[in-house]
Amino acid sequence: MNIQIKKPLLFSISYIIIFLILVKYFWEFFTFYPMSFMADDSYFYTQIAYNIGVNHFSSWDGLNLTNSYHILWIAILSFTSLILSFFTELKQHHLMGHIFVYLLIIFIFFKYYSLKALDIFILLGIFVSGYILMENVSVIILLFIIYKEIINFQNEKKFSYLLILSFFLVPLARIDAIALVGFIPLILFIKTRDKFYFFLLIALFFGLIFNFLIFYLVAGEFYSVSSYVKMNQNITNTMEHRIVKNTFYSNIFPLGWLTLKMRGYLLVLIFFIFLINIFFFKRKQSDLFYGFFLGLYSYFFIQLFLNYIDTWYYSVMFGSLFIVIKLCDFKEIFKIGSITAFYIFITMLFFGKFYNSYKYFDFRKGYIGEIKQIEKYLPDNSKIYQYDLAGHLGYYSNIRVINGDGRVNSFEYANNLLNQNLSNYLVINNICYLTDIFTQNLDSEKVLLNQSGLIVKYSDVDLINKFVNFNLYKLKNCSDN
Repeated sequence: MNIQIKKPLLFSISYIIIFLILVKYFWEFFTFYPMSFMADDSYFYTQIAYNIGVNHFSSWDGLNLTNSYHILWIAILSFTSLILSFFTELKQHHLMGHIFVYLLIIFIFFKYYSLKALDIFILLGIFVSGYILMENVSVIILLFIIYKEIINFQNEKKFSYLLILSFFLVPLARIDAIALVGFIPLILFIKTRDKFYFFLLIALFFGLIFNFLIFYLVAGEFYSVSSYVKMNQNITNTMEHRIVKNTFYSNIFPLGWLTLKMRGYLLVLIFFIFLINIFFFKRKQSDLFYGFFLGLYSYFFIQLFLNYIDTWYYSVMFGSLFIVIKLCDFKEIFKIGSITAFYIFITMLFFGKFYNSYKYFDFRKGYIGEIKQIEKYLPDNSKIYQYDLAGHLGYYSNIRVINGDGRVNSFEYANNLLNQNLSNYLVINNICYLTDIFTQNLDSEKVLLNQSGLIVKYSDVDLINKFVNFNLYKLKNCSDN
């Protein structure tokens, strides 16, 4: 009996195989840190997922319990590691598995919605602009599902379980993404009084409650360690100081070209174009447009004033902006200008990733090669304390790297960090090793550490090995045992 394989399925399988061969061949090009397609935080995700899936312990370093992640994305990656653990426990294989799942999710998403080639390219650019293995992919896909399914519901008035599920999952994808989608069912319910939109609000609420519950079950608190640290760090500063610092230094000034700041400039520019289009030219917009528009810009301005906006935040915002532009009834000149500016910028970000990866490839390869050598110079079960940039260091060195900024550490450590109570942390915990990959200042003096009472000067350490790109040190009079 002959088995007939449909051509579309055959083509899809062929595309996946060819793509996997390319990823395998260019593996170092895509993954080696820095200036690549992966952020330092990407390694936090893959290693925490590995520890959950293989070791059944929610931890970055294998020592400290943490819940510093977005639940939906870590669940997907951890489940991948759980399945892989039956076949291999090599971290490298699990990273490959995580990236494969990341790409497969994007591929299925594109395939399911049969998007145009240009839309696929722009969305792919938006995805990778936020780095591989970051949670932005789950948020953007949920936004797009909500956009498509609400339009289907408005046309067919058919109850959508997929839409209910999507709103439930939004808080699990990113808790602050509630701001992105909350206005959508709220406005539609107020305007139409259709109970289905109220059900979407209920689903969003239960997703939030479930998010709190999972965090509490994992670490005994209703929020993540990272959010706890971020919200309380520098809390002694006035809110006015915080707003000035974030808006007029971190996110807007000094002016930068094709940096994170350029992404903010574009969002502000298009915001004013929307306003001119609505209020000056009196273009009538749909309720769905206002739902997405208010969600996007409430999210953007909250982040602009209160937080440092990192790359994956902008990726989520650009995913939402992509939808808002499609929903907007523009005056023709503004439609052409907005779409052209947005698409060109995303294209530049996309090819900029390739350019930087190529330009710094030799440096990245040498740098990661040196990090892989660290374990040769340290005894078994050694620990390195790294305040920032701990992700790639911990992954590639195969050494337990203690995260110093508290973002993927325990609540106990976070409390000590915030209460300036780290002065004896290294000695008490037998953490003897440090690097100068990230350094700090004590007045005018450059030091290895100056954080929350923990001060380590160069005179306090012995040089273990001098690499080309960094040095490895041991704290004097520190016992490894």
